[in-house]
Amino acid sequence: MPIPAGSSPEAPTPTVTPTMPGTARLADPAGITLLTLTSDAFGADPFAVGAWNLGYPEVRAVTEADPGADGEIDSTSRVGARGITAEIVVVGDGVDTVGVWYRRLRALMHPRRRYWLHLRRDGWPAERRIQVRPDSLTDAIISGSAVGIATQAGWRAPYGLWESTASHTAVITPSGSVEPGKALPWRFPLGFGAGLASGSATVVVDSESEPTLPSVDVYGPCINPVLINLTTGSQFAFTSLTLAAGQFIRVNFRDRMVLLNADTASSRYGDADWTVSSWWALQPGVNQIAFTPSGPGPGCQAVLSWPDLWM
Repeated sequence: MPIPAGSSPEAPTPTVTPTMPGTARLADPAGITLLTLTSDAFGADPFAVGAWNLGYPEVRAVTEADPGADGEIDSTSRVGARGITAEIVVVGDGVDTVGVWYRRLRALMHPRRRYWLHLRRDGWPAERRIQVRPDSLTDAIISGSAVGIATQAGWRAPYGLWESTASHTAVITPSGSVEPGKALPWRFPLGFGAGLASGSATVVVDSESEPTLPSVDVYGPCINPVLINLTTGSQFAFTSLTLAAGQFIRVNFRDRMVLLNADTASSRYGDADWTVSSWWALQPGVNQIAFTPSGPGPGCQAVLSWPDLWM
């Protein structure tokens, strides 16, 4: 029972028709493709993906028995990780053999690996991505000469939600004026409009998105900046932070980090005023965000960036 290592003209090529039109690829954090599973020209792809199961995030149930009545008190509001699987037949591409392409897939399936699954499917206007780690890969041994290797690949997505591949940004000055958010990559010419000057900035999140945790870069010179989400009534404030010109503080609401000049060795977590601060989220639709530092100088501004998130 030989282990297939390449293609052979003696065996018929398995016929697999993708059940989900679109594209799929594994990519590094910068979006650079590590392996293409399905392209727009899927008939020439070295992999034939017969089916995807995109799973559903695990529900992080928070319940307790109701002490005064039948039933239970359910305050569930969060999701956890999700499992994703793909039924794949490795068919080669006329340049490299089935065995070569299978080894390339296997090389990305060690659980120490971390990368992103980028996917575009019917109903999605653009490609979306989700961070994954490998979870399983079946290793079929096929009798005789085989053109295709059938396998099932599985990944676990710790964050559980799909996100936009393009970040959105909004620039807020201490006066409250704003340059409306633009998705990256930028295309020129850019049109920013007149902006606002009412003491807060309008930030618009996709109406179908889940609440999304932003990252905010606050540029000096200023003292003890305060970031206020007027929509939710939450704020993130500093009590002992002075930023000089050319310095910035990064407040990453998703990873819960506060870094000077985005340097992981320069945490300023202790400079936050934790008596009033919380890790607030941008809500679907319109959000009003205020930026109120003390002693702002030329160049002082806050730059918000966020992805849209979907189930």
